[in-house]
Amino acid sequence: MTSPFAIAVSPKKRIVRVRFAIEPGAVATATRKVVVRRKLLRRERKIVKVRVVQILVLLRSKDWPGEIGEMILELKPIERLQGMCRNDLFHLRPKWRLSADSKSLYKVHSSEIVENHFRSKGYGLLMYVAGLVLASAEGTGIASDECFWGSTSEAADRVWRSARFASVADVSGQVAFLRPVG
Repeated sequence: MTSPFAIAVSPKKRIVRVRFAIEPGAVATATRKVVVRRKLLRRERKIVKVRVVQILVLLRSKDWPGEIGEMILELKPIERLQGMCRNDLFHLRPKWRLSADSKSLYKVHSSEIVENHFRSKGYGLLMYVAGLVLASAEGTGIASDECFWGSTSEAADRVWRSARFASVADVSGQVAFLRPVG
């Protein structure tokens, strides 16, 4: 089965562009960045600055001015995975030859399609693939927010279960790694 995506990765593996063959005018661009946030430490009663590694995915279409979607993935330690997702990672670990000390996955922090008429047409899937490609360039995969004690929408759940996503990723539950090309 051929992939419905055309993927281009920059030489330094910092930017990924993914096109959807079904809708050639749609492009998802993923960029890695580090942001600084303020975090409240309740026990010490102070605010500290914390560095967070993120992948920002912006979705555009030649038929629409501006972004039609945005997705943020945040690098999280594997120790924070909840039970079922730990099992999912365990099932994928032998296939991906992940060492026992692999330390992190990208959590899908948020994903949104701005305009209603772009929903349920595969654009969210395009953002997930772009994020997964950039995470893979860093030697890791992605996991849903639900894996880190958050929640996953019905639309996001459809992406995780879709055959198109499985055509480019090895998926177990809501943990995924990019399938090697060829």
